[in-house]
Order: sequence, then C-alpha cells, then structure tokens
Amino acid sequence: MPDKAPSADFRQDWLITPEQLEPTKGKTIEALAYSRQRRDELVRLFEGLVPESVMLADKGSRDERDLATGTYEASGQLAQKRARGESVPDLPDTFEISGRGGASGALSKFPQNIGRSITLLYSNDLDVVVDPFAGHNSRMDLCVGLNRHYYGQDLSHTFCEFNRARAALLKELHPHLHIEIYEGPSQQFQAPDEFGDFTITSPPYWDIEYYGDEPNQLGFCKTYDEFLQRKKTIAR
Repeated sequence: MPDKAPSADFRQDWLITPEQLEPTKGKTIEALAYSRQRRDELVRLFEGLVPESVMLADKGSRDERDLATGTYEASGQLAQKRARGESVPDLPDTFEISGRGGASGALSKFPQNIGRSITLLYSNDLDVVVDPFAGHNSRMDLCVGLNRHYYGQDLSHTFCEFNRARAALLKELHPHLHIEIYEGPSQQFQAPDEFGDFTITSPPYWDIEYYGDEPNQLGFCKTYDEFLQRKKTIAR
C-alpha cells in the first residue's frame, strides 16, 4: 500500500463558512463579484465538471481514441444465445453499438464525465480507489487520469485479459501509481489490506446484458431478488 503524507481534506478548501457568506449579503457589485469568484474556483477545482444533482451522461466521452473501442465481445440477447450453443450470426463489436441496449448485443457505456466529477468530489489526490465490478477499464482509466491509485476486480476472464494489458501501459505512463487488476468473484475482493478510500463501480444489470460464461456471473441469478441479495453481500 502506498505511503501517503497526511494532507487537509481538499473539500474543506471550498466549503463556505458563515464568515465567508458575509460578503455575499445584499445585491451589491461586491457580492456579485464574490459569488462569481467562488463559482470560478469550483469550476477549476472540478476541472469544469462541477457535480450537480442531475447530470447528463456524456455518451461521447469515450471515442475512437479510447483503446477499449471495438475490443468487447458483443453481449445481450445474441451473445446469450451463442453461450447456450445456438447458432447466431457474427456479432458486431460492442462499442460500435453500445448505448442501444442489451437486445442489440451491446454493453452499456460508463459515462466518464459523471464518473470524473464524483471521483473529484468524494476522493483526494493519491487516494486508493477500489472497483469490485471493474468491467472493461472504464473507471481504471478515469481514476488513474485523476492521479488516484486503482485496484479493480472482475469475474470476466475476457475483460481481465484486456484490463491487465491496459494496466501495464498505464503503469508505464504513471509509475508512481499502484494500478492492479484482480480476476475473481467480487465478494472475494483481493485488494491489499482490504482497504480503500473510495469506491466507484458499475454493477451488472442482472440478465439484461451478457458479461461472460463464468458460472458465478450475477446475470445468471434465477430471480431478481436473488440478484439483489448477492449484490448486497458484495457491498458488505
């Protein structure tokens, strides 16, 4: 586990105290200027991605420059039929159709803009992020890009193969960060010291999408209640 020098919680730098509210009272030029200054500070702090109660997912935030593009095996109903041994046509690269839903053979895209904003809000520089449903690198790239250590785990052998290769490249670019991918059931998370500062993840959507043939995949739960209970166990 990396040694981290103690530092003040960065969020305290922008939380407004009663004393700081004084200059904002009244409809004056000074109050307006102060409010604009505080807003600009927030925008800089969150790199233009200020968290809001409702945010629009940026579906274009992963594009052809992303090394994951085109590397998924397709999922959804077509892939499930193939897993059962049924004859199906060639499946398209999932990222080409992602966002159209599992029935089209697509996996959902994780919105990078929302992920970045909440990671900046809830964690600090060089914090340890754990991701029990690592999936296909969405949050690994996101967290490393924000200078966080990242420990991800996933049951899918196909996803982990890609993620390990991607992690090796990221380690070359960010040698000061711990970037690890573990393969196995999420309820047996392998992160060192069973410790993390923050968790950002994307659990499976029961049987709507197809993530692989591993027997312990949550998508193979026979009922939705069983699916929810197993997710609770993992969360604990």
